[in-house]
Amino acid sequence: MAEPILARNLRDVGGLPTVDGHRIRRGVLYRSGRLTGPSEGLAEGLADLGIRTVIDLRSSAERVGGPVEADGIETRHLGDAFSLPAGGPAPEELEALLGEHGAAVLMQHLYAGLIATPALADIVASLVDGAPALVHCTAGKDRTGVVVALVLALVGVPRDAIVDDYLVSDLPEHRTEPEALSALVPEWSEWWDPLLEARRDYLDAAFSVIDAHGSVGDYANDVLGIGPEHVAALRRLLVEDA
Repeated sequence: MAEPILARNLRDVGGLPTVDGHRIRRGVLYRSGRLTGPSEGLAEGLADLGIRTVIDLRSSAERVGGPVEADGIETRHLGDAFSLPAGGPAPEELEALLGEHGAAVLMQHLYAGLIATPALADIVASLVDGAPALVHCTAGKDRTGVVVALVLALVGVPRDAIVDDYLVSDLPEHRTEPEALSALVPEWSEWWDPLLEARRDYLDAAFSVIDAHGSVGDYANDVLGIGPEHVAALRRLLVEDA
């Protein structure tokens, strides 16, 4: 299979149900961690999946090497405005600031911040005009998880199904290697486990921001500038028989 060659945590979100009895169309939206395949096979593997656009949510500091070079595949780097914080407090400062559950609390704050990032509007627009698309970051669970969760919520996938899809990233075969994060936050190595895990309460922190504003559609329109016309375009793209 192509998946282990192309990227860790690679999967098609197609097949998920919607609240009105439809399903997400397969072969339109993929998610993954950083692309790790050999350069000679990577573009071919992505093309075999039908991917036309790679939406890279990593910051410029995280990226190593150039974009995927292939006819018909475009890489869009959208991560500098939608990224993990660079550096951070020293371990003893972090422990004093956040306490024994500091890393988990930190992740909840991260997710709450990501869901409120205006760059989400550009990411959604890029997905609509670039599909079939692959959205990825380093681990494929945090930034990618928030983007995919928002998109799925906007087109009517129920919350439990969104969370279940997100938690697939916590399976041992999908978790990223600690080395992949060492360049981002090396001083937090003591807290690798919470940083590497996908936890329900992380995504719940993002949804709590949405819920405080009413419906996901109202939140997207009022806070992110993703209007009803963009949601309708997403639904036409992603939902079978919509």
